[in-house]
Amino acid sequence: MTCTRPPRRCLPSRSALAAATALAVLRGRMLPPWYGWASATTALVTIFRGGALAHGGFYAPGGGYGSITFIVILIWVLATSGVLILRGPATASG
Repeated sequence: MTCTRPPRRCLPSRSALAAATALAVLRGRMLPPWYGWASATTALVTIFRGGALAHGGFYAPGGGYGSITFIVILIWVLATSGVLILRGPATASG
């Protein structure tokens, strides 16, 4: 599913993805715990971005918080890629 206009509809899916990843990592312990906490932080940042009600200023939809949210999501995606690449392929046991 791809998000098109308006961009605010995409935010809950980003938050849900990061929150689900955080829960899976912290409960499953298959990836490093720091990655789970980084995913939880990313989820919180994107949830607060979706609730921006200001008409002007830093927290407005076109304000500086949107840029920070984009950078946080970008860093999270890069960290996800790095963690999964460094972990290596799974081997079948049995």
